[in-house]
Amino acid sequence: MPPEANVKVLICAIILAISLLTLVVKLTNSSKVEIIISGEETLVKEVPNLYTWDDVIVIAMASASAGASLTALIIPPLKGKGSSKSIKLTPNERKLYEIIIRNGGTILQSDLVKESGLPKSTVSSLLSKLEARGLIERRREGGSNLIVIKP
Repeated sequence: MPPEANVKVLICAIILAISLLTLVVKLTNSSKVEIIISGEETLVKEVPNLYTWDDVIVIAMASASAGASLTALIIPPLKGKGSSKSIKLTPNERKLYEIIIRNGGTILQSDLVKESGLPKSTVSSLLSKLEARGLIERRREGGSNLIVIKP
């Protein structure tokens, strides 16, 4: 998991914990005291489950933030179509990647060297970087490598 994803998970977990704590405190301390003065007589009684508008607003906001943070923690980020995942490629990495795409997502490494005009060692090094990022896969085909775009 990339470091920025760890930070997002931590922030969501903290928001969830604070929201749940707020809900517990607000929901367990709902009793209000009602004082009734009638002539010389004073009556003090506790009214259970009475919430002020401030309580209702705090409970609603805590519920919403708890739900949102829990959803963010449970549902994995969407991948594939519509994904805004952007990977920065160097010009040569982009060149190789585009050549592979133009060839239907697969190409022999030797053909990639010819089409790109780059030295074999440079192509090999760039393919290693693309493979490490999970963008391509190298498959051994006889005496050469078949480069395949990963879905």
